[in-house]
Amino acid sequence: MQTFNGSNTPGLRLADVRETGFLIRMNELFGAGVRSNGGHAAETVGWTAYTV
Repeated sequence: MQTFNGSNTPGLRLADVRETGFLIRMNELFGAGVRSNGGHAAETVGWTAYTV
């Protein structure tokens, strides 16, 4: 996550990582007494790929 817009902490989930791509999902992190409200401000997500 490259930005922090809004009052709730954004988090990322990666899944189905393959040589041709991956799935990404943004979610709000929550803890004691803090709950996600189902919406979030726009954020910027950066990524890069390397060969090994």
